[in-house]
Amino acid sequence: MIKLYPMKRILMVSIIVMSLAYLDAGASDTLYYRFNNYIIKDASPYDTLIMEIDIRSSTTGTYLVACQVDLHFNTTAFGNNAQPVSVTHLEMVGPAMILSLGQNPTPNAYRYAISQLLPPYNPAFLSLVPSTSWGRLIRFKFLVLDNSQNTGMEFYPTHMTGNQRYVTNPPGSLMSYAPIVASNTLINLPSAPTNLNLMISELGDPSNSNADFVEVYNPGPNPVNFSQYPWYLTIYNGSTYQNIQLTGTLNTGDSYVLGGTSFTTAYPGKSADITSAIAEQNGMVSWYLTLWNPYSTGIFIDQYNGTALPFNGKHAVRRYGITAPTTTFTTSQWEASPAANMYMTPGSHRATLTWDGSTGPNWADTANWTPPFIPDVGHNAEVPISIIPAPSIGTGTTVNLHNVYNGSGD
Repeated sequence: MIKLYPMKRILMVSIIVMSLAYLDAGASDTLYYRFNNYIIKDASPYDTLIMEIDIRSSTTGTYLVACQVDLHFNTTAFGNNAQPVSVTHLEMVGPAMILSLGQNPTPNAYRYAISQLLPPYNPAFLSLVPSTSWGRLIRFKFLVLDNSQNTGMEFYPTHMTGNQRYVTNPPGSLMSYAPIVASNTLINLPSAPTNLNLMISELGDPSNSNADFVEVYNPGPNPVNFSQYPWYLTIYNGSTYQNIQLTGTLNTGDSYVLGGTSFTTAYPGKSADITSAIAEQNGMVSWYLTLWNPYSTGIFIDQYNGTALPFNGKHAVRRYGITAPTTTFTTSQWEASPAANMYMTPGSHRATLTWDGSTGPNWADTANWTPPFIPDVGHNAEVPISIIPAPSIGTGTTVNLHNVYNGSGD
């Protein structure tokens, strides 16, 4: 359960940033900063505030920068001497940045900084800042000790003045940026608490085709708009990662399907929400579900480990009773069983399928079920006692499903 209101405000956040860039001699520049990808993640005993800081410049081109960031916090929300749970360098940060992390003299401040900048100005210590587009600089995670506080936040540009620096062509000297612009508007702020409960619910690698797919299910209390909350599926085949961003909206209790290029042909009457060849992998792959960004930098929500539980020629289905994601893969939450196309249930999970016997007694005929899926461990089956013919299961055939009802409440 999300305990925080959708608009919380940290009463005071100030950021002091020192930056360095290579510009043409005599050029001036404007630096822009903003908060982005702001979210409250529910946890016990404390929620976690996750936020990112983006940066761009006004001068045409892409520049090398280094930075120092000072944050000032509301001690009621975060306690005295607040320190982040983690600090993550994002795309804009160079691989050789040397950081000095530590508590500021005041009790409610935190510092993120590069070591003193001295000639020669080595680009390996810096990071790239684009001009017209925003670059992702830093991600912070902080524990929220008192979630009764509003948690809006703002920059203090006056604190930044005089602390911005850039360098003309090497070996140029340090100069000051003017002016410094910081956005006080939190972007991507959800109008309702973020639903973090999406989970991977089925993976298909049919024994009779290459119509692979992966299904995501929403067990949470709210719909998820993927344009407001960027979600990604990442596939790992043992050597490389591939990512795809989800689109559209996933309503409560509904499923979302990423299908391969053969999906439509293999599953007549069923549609994929998004189609991509990255779904066409063998059953040894692993899938990761993340929020805001792909697996390498996003918020890790859920996974399926195809090394721990291969599904070659099978479909792997999450059991009906599992209603929340986990970043630790647990094989007991899944059933991986041999399956051809007709046994797959893409687009349906945690539903009750009703027997109608319209084409005869064959249990393994989708036409005998409404909706037209053969029950698996992610479904209940309702078989009304008034329906004739009753379903028939062949000798030696194993049927895996959650529960069976007879239509009379039993």
